[in-house]
Amino acid sequence: MPMAIRFSQYLPPMKKFLFLSCLIIFTSVYVKGQDASWSVDTTVIRLGEPITVQFKAIVDADSTPRFPDYSPWENQSFVVISNDTIFSKPRRGRKEMQQTVIVTSFDTGFAVLEPINWSYGEVDFESDPYMIEIQWVMIEEGIDLFDIKDVLGVPYPWYVYVILILLVVLLFVGILKLLKWYRRPKLPPIEVEQQTPYDWAIERLQHLETSNLWATEKYGLFFLELTTILRQYMERAHGVRAMEATIDELLKRIDDLSLSDEQLLAVSEFLKRSELIKYAKQLPKRSSSAHYINEVKTFLNWLNKPVRDV
Repeated sequence: MPMAIRFSQYLPPMKKFLFLSCLIIFTSVYVKGQDASWSVDTTVIRLGEPITVQFKAIVDADSTPRFPDYSPWENQSFVVISNDTIFSKPRRGRKEMQQTVIVTSFDTGFAVLEPINWSYGEVDFESDPYMIEIQWVMIEEGIDLFDIKDVLGVPYPWYVYVILILLVVLLFVGILKLLKWYRRPKLPPIEVEQQTPYDWAIERLQHLETSNLWATEKYGLFFLELTTILRQYMERAHGVRAMEATIDELLKRIDDLSLSDEQLLAVSEFLKRSELIKYAKQLPKRSSSAHYINEVKTFLNWLNKPVRDV
C-alpha cells in the first residue's frame, strides 16, 4: 500500500483520482468477498412443500472447506431432501462456492431454521435464523376422498408382448410333443447277436486275405497281423494272456487246452517261423498267403474244440 501511494505522486491529478478510486473499489470487493450470504426462497409453506436455502461465498482457491452440519434442522421438525454444492473455476486466486439445500416439514405450525456454522480455511461463517410457517393443507368441502393408489407401471413395448405370446405357444407345443413321445408305442428291444471269438477271428482273416500286404511284399506286417489274430483269439476264447507272452510261455499257458502234442508242436513251429519273418526279415517258403491263412484257420478249429483229444 505505501508503494502504491508513493507511485501515485508521479501521476497527474486526474489519473491520481482514478487510481485511488480503483484501489478503494478493489479493496472493498476483496473484503466483501470474505463474507457469506444466505437466502431462503420462502418463509411460508404448506405441509410437505419444499424450501430452497442457498449459501454463497467467495473464498481463497487453496482453502479447505468444512461443510455445514444440517442435523440441527432435522431436530427442529425439518427434513433435508437434497444438498448440492457447486464450485466455480478459480480466478485470480479466488473461487465461488454455492450450496443449495432443499428442506421441507411435515409438522404444522412455526419452526425455526437454526443458524448453521460453516468454515472455509480460516474464515468462519454463520447463517441467520429464519422463522418458517408451515400451514395445513385445506381440503375443500364437497370433494370426495379416495385411497392412494399404487403407482402404475410403465407399459412395455408391443414387441415384448409378441415375444411372450410366442414363448407361451412354443412351451405349449413342447409339452404336447413331450406327451406324445411318452405315449408312443414301446418297441421291443433289439437283440444284437453277439459275435463269438471264433467268428471274429475268421472275419479278421478274411480282411487280411483281401489286403495288399502280401502283394506288396510286406511280409513282416502280414505275419504280425496273422499272429496277432491267433493270440487275440486265445485271449478272447480261453482267457489266456497271449499278447505279451513269449512262444515258450504261450505254449505252457495253452497246454491245458484241447490240443494234442502234435498240434502244440505245429503251433510252436508256426510261431517261430513267423518270428523269423517279422524280425529277421526271412522270406516265406510258400508263394501264396492262402497257405498261411489256412494254417491259422486250422489252429482255430483245433482251439475251438471244448474238450481235449485223448
